[in-house]
Amino acid sequence: LQRRDDIDVLFSDIKMPGTLDGLGLAARVRERWPSIPIILTSGHLYRSDFDMPASMPFLQKPYRAGALIAELARLSA
Repeated sequence: LQRRDDIDVLFSDIKMPGTLDGLGLAARVRERWPSIPIILTSGHLYRSDFDMPASMPFLQKPYRAGALIAELARLSA
């Protein structure tokens, strides 16, 4: 993100290897690039399992491609 200006949306799983999870990544991106929309996903957690802004889209795995496409279209509008 620091070296690119063509990122329109961040789409991330909440559970990722390493010390930074998707929630931490989302928080950092929101802080530094607040105009970039963020979509989070997980197959192991539910929205109610974590503290996340209600306005942040969340797709529970498995999700249909149409659900992701619709969310991307909504965020791009």
